[in-house]
Parts: sequence; structure tokens; C-alpha cells
Amino acid sequence: MTRRTIATATVLTLLCVLAVAGPAWAATPPVNAAIPVISGTARDGQTLTASSGSWGGSLPIQYDYAWQRCDSAGAGCSAIKGAGNATYKLTSSDVSHTIRVKVTASNSAGSSSVFSAPTGAVAKAGSAPAANGQPSPSGTAQIGQALTASDGNWSGTTPITFTYQWQRCVKSSGKCTNVSNATNKTYTLVGADLGYQLRYLLTAHNSVGTGSINSNLSAVVVAAGKAPQIVEPPVIFGDPTVGQVVQVGTGVWSGVGKTSDFTYAWDRCAPAGSCVPIATAHSASYLVAAADAGQRLRADVTASNSSGKTTASSAQVAVASSSTGGGAVVQVTSLKANPDHLLISDVKFSPSTFSNPGGSFTMKVRVMLEGTNKAVSGALVYVTCTPYNWVQGQPPETPTGQDGWVTLKVHTTKKLPHSGALVMQVRARGPGNSETDILGGISTRRLVQITLK
Repeated sequence: MTRRTIATATVLTLLCVLAVAGPAWAATPPVNAAIPVISGTARDGQTLTASSGSWGGSLPIQYDYAWQRCDSAGAGCSAIKGAGNATYKLTSSDVSHTIRVKVTASNSAGSSSVFSAPTGAVAKAGSAPAANGQPSPSGTAQIGQALTASDGNWSGTTPITFTYQWQRCVKSSGKCTNVSNATNKTYTLVGADLGYQLRYLLTAHNSVGTGSINSNLSAVVVAAGKAPQIVEPPVIFGDPTVGQVVQVGTGVWSGVGKTSDFTYAWDRCAPAGSCVPIATAHSASYLVAAADAGQRLRADVTASNSSGKTTASSAQVAVASSSTGGGAVVQVTSLKANPDHLLISDVKFSPSTFSNPGGSFTMKVRVMLEGTNKAVSGALVYVTCTPYNWVQGQPPETPTGQDGWVTLKVHTTKKLPHSGALVMQVRARGPGNSETDILGGISTRRLVQITLK
């Protein structure tokens, strides 16, 4: 056995172990970039609606919601029975309490949960002030700069007046404490705020009563004379297919405070890695052009403050052209290990159960680009059956077609039992991929089985 053969066997053995453990090694679990936001009026009988927030990670991502009732300070929270949708209708039990929602994002690699900020205290079905959505501070989160409170939207008997209390919050824990003598609508950041996030407690007053709500957090405060710093990189979302629109989020930054602090640029990148700017693409959204087919897109987000500018780039995404079947297809040779990953999305058997030892059955395998609706053509598919003496050899490695499907025929032996299951490991890879590509995702494996009767 040659050294190359030994090295190849070692890699395949490692991949087999990973495949048995599960496919999550080839994907990225959800990572939160912006917490969920609750909209709606905090009043008995009104309906609140939660956004999912902003997330990175391998697509598709599924979101689950769980509403909680908290005390008036937003602490001591407990789950509300039966409240598992993106919307929640407030009841008399919620009056004087605050409400928050837990959003759990899940994909093939795992799951992660984050909480929204709590609403204001829920008002009775009368005319005391009730907050309609979460207000946000504006301004640049930099020492010496000023943050300004927004009053947001409220319902209730007019006129409504407001008071403010600024708070300093720890990013890692979310714990907030009042800033002494910071009770004006505008607050100028001082040295003690460095590394913290700021929010304000907004209290509304009218002739009937009061209502209050905590604002969203500012960015992390940076030193004077310091350009913005990236915390979480921007992420491209949408369907990167010719004729479709994709968008890029800003990512998460410190040292910036408003949407006008950001500018955008898009690059067209060759599969080999070199990128050139797209001259006319300078907004957060981009219409994928015919020239992008078979290439890759990257978005560059530049954040600015009074001290300078910083640019951060998204991960590249592969672009597919529309296939003759009306879906989308991408050639396996155009993919690039990390962030691209193959996915064996579907396996079908004919017949669906097997009861003929010594006979044959067919299996259809579909390969997709993970996190998209794009089929992958030209991916080489191979199947290994266990135990080996139940089958006559193994089907040859066969490429997927333009629809991402490939059909393999498996011939069994008389030793195949009449009950139980025949277990198979299905592998899909790009032709001629290096070991780096294989470990980086341009190869995937999946354990499947056909029932024996």
C-alpha cells in the first residue's frame, strides 16, 4: 500500500466517523446578530408581534417563539402557557406586567436562543399611556458624542409627557444600572461609559396614569478618536440566483449609532478567489445579474463615525443560473470549500421496502448546496452498504444530473436477511477535490437504510 493510499484511507476513515456522528460538522449553527423586537401596543386586549431578529449561520433557519410574563422591572419571568406563535394577544393577567419573547433559531448544525427586550408595563384597557413598540437611542456610541432618546409611539389620553433615565449596560450579561443625574432627553457619553452599551428608561405620563418601557441598546461605546469596530460580520441573505434580489445586513458594530453611518459595495468573485467591484452596486440590496452566474458575490459594509471608517466583508455566496426545470442549479466545480457545503437532501428507494434477497433495488439521491434551494450538478455520488457480504460489490461512483438527482442500482446477495434493515453510507463529493476541500465541506456523507421485510 502506497503512502498516498494510506493517506486517502485515513481521510476516508475520519469522514466515516464524522458521518456516523452526524452531519452538523459541515454546517454552521445559528448566530444572533440582532435581538428580536416586539411591536404592538402594551395594553390589555391588544396583540403583540415578535420579529425573529437577525441571524447568521447555515440556511435554512427555523424560528420558534415562546412568550414570557415578567414583573414590572422586566425580571422574574415565567412562560405563558400556550403562547408559542410569533404573535401574542394580551389579557387581563398581563396588566402591570412586562412581556418578552424567547426566539430559538434552529438549523442542521444546532440551535440557539435569545430574548427580546421586555415591553413596557401592560396597561389596562383604558386610557393610561401604553407603548407601541420599542424606542431606540440615536447618535454615535463614542466618548464625547451625544445619544438622543426617541419617545417612540404611545396610545392613551393626550397630552402625554415623558421623563428619561439613562442606564449603563454590560454587553455580556445585559445587566443595567442607572447613570447618576442622566435624566435628560440627550446624554453625552463620558469615560465611564467605555465598553458599555447605553439604554434609557422612558416613562410616559398623562392624566390617567403612567406607562414605561426600556429602549433598545446602543452600540458598544468606543473611545474618542477610534473608528468603528466590527463585532459580528455582515451576512448576505436571500436567494443568490440570477434575476433574484439578495441583501446584506450591516453586521454588529461598536462606535456607530444610526443607519446613515453605513455604506455598501458589492464584489463579483471568481471561484478561485479573486474579486472585482461591481461598479453600480452601492446599496444594501443587489439584483443578481447574468454576469454573476457561476461566480460568487461578496458584500462590503463600511461603518463611519467622526474618527474614521472601517470596512468589513461578508462571506462569499455562490451564484446559480435558472435551470431548464424552473429551479436553480449550480455546478459542483464552481463551489468553494468554506462557506460552501454539499448536502444530501433526499434519498428515495424503489421499492420502498425490500423483500427479495439476491434481487436488486434502485436508490435515487439528490445533492443540494446547503442553505439554499439550489441543486448541485456534477457531484459524484457513491454508496457503501453494511455488512459488505449482503451486496454484490458496490454501485460505481456516478455524477448528479442537472436536477441534482442520480440513480444507483444495488444488487443484493442471498445472505440478505428477510427482516431488519440494510444500512448504507451515501457520499457526495466534487471531482478532484483536495483533502482540504473534502474536510471543508465539498464532500458530505449521510447514513440511510432500507427496511427489509
